[in-house]
Amino acid sequence: MNDDSNEAGFGRREFLVSGAATVALACAGAPAQPGAGSDRTSGDPMSIVLVVNGERRQLSIDPRSTLLDVLRDASG
Repeated sequence: MNDDSNEAGFGRREFLVSGAATVALACAGAPAQPGAGSDRTSGDPMSIVLVVNGERRQLSIDPRSTLLDVLRDASG
């Protein structure tokens, strides 16, 4: 019987289910921020702080930017 489980019986399916449950609980437990984003349009820059490779950077970004774009632009 090959169900891709290791010796402890924790297989791929259990891993995926527990991961999805963890994400769902984290999202459900996140506090709501009333009025967040209501006073800003989608193109207004926002200030964020990132720590990348131990280096702290404060950036002003377009909220529609992807993480990849932000990291690529900030590295130069």
